[in-house]
Amino acid sequence: MLSINFIKLLLLLLIIIDMVDSTEWKLIEKLNVNNQRDYTKQDRINPNEELKLIFFIKQNSVEDIANDISNPHSVNYGKHLTKAQVDELTANPEATKEIKSYFEINNINIKEITNNGAYITAIGLASDWEKLLNTHFHYYVNSSGDKLARTHKYYLPDNLAGYVTGIMNTVQFPLVMSPGPVIRSHIPRTGY
Repeated sequence: MLSINFIKLLLLLLIIIDMVDSTEWKLIEKLNVNNQRDYTKQDRINPNEELKLIFFIKQNSVEDIANDISNPHSVNYGKHLTKAQVDELTANPEATKEIKSYFEINNINIKEITNNGAYITAIGLASDWEKLLNTHFHYYVNSSGDKLARTHKYYLPDNLAGYVTGIMNTVQFPLVMSPGPVIRSHIPRTGY
């Protein structure tokens, strides 16, 4: 017969497992099928394939400053900022630090962080990205044979979602350029 202590231990383990698995996820972005162009969804991606994703870190707003320097009635009118000053004002070191930590804890290789931390480029296995973004990646192929790894939507844990405005190489597809110039036909004006 099972002892009471063993049953208590088993219940405690079940509670802990439930807590670990109870991550709240927030949808960040989903595929707009109109942007998919002529790409067709294929098989699931090889879980061992490396994917390079670029995280757009939410930046601090400079809207008030921009309004101030563009207002002719302001004492700061025309006192434009340099790129370095804008980078310093918009940088969000807390967000950059949190996303970096998330990558380090989950063995994701950070390749580059821009000077103000606005973009973080990282490489990881497809299986790791699927776990971290609560999604599945598939191959998409177009009529020219170009092959991309993309997903139909992705999520981030609630505690990180406010730090990221988007992740490139997830639901985006290349723009199709016009093969030649766009010609507008002349529409005669009437009423003269």
